[in-house]
Amino acid sequence: MTGSGRRASSAISISGWATKISLGGMVLAMTMSSQASARHKFLECNTVSNAHILASDGTFLGSLSPASRPDSVLNKTGPYGSRTAGNGLWNINGPYGSISSEKSPMNGAGGRPASVVKDGKEVGKLMRGSLRTWIEDPAKLVQRCYGFQP
Repeated sequence: MTGSGRRASSAISISGWATKISLGGMVLAMTMSSQASARHKFLECNTVSNAHILASDGTFLGSLSPASRPDSVLNKTGPYGSRTAGNGLWNINGPYGSISSEKSPMNGAGGRPASVVKDGKEVGKLMRGSLRTWIEDPAKLVQRCYGFQP
């Protein structure tokens, strides 16, 4: 019991594929991989190949495809890969590349994750500097899978 007469409660139960955390009546549930929860689960490069990146508001942010494609985030002169692209992830002054915009997956402190969509299904999330095991940093993903330095 706390001084206010309310019961303080915090319990963590780990069961197979799911973690359930209960803090004073509020329950948070998260599905986890079979790997230990302390390890970050990276998106598979072959899974994201030719996938699209969509902002939390549905705006198309480019594709994870070869740099020769105009819609690729790897195309440094294209409308999604350029550092000056209006809706580009790499435009630090744009709504989706800024570290201060609430729409931006590059804002790890207060932004919203972008979805990675392939064949109509979400296969992952992207957000810079996220500590969540199910979200990957966009810049690190393209470096790891494509050798691309944004």
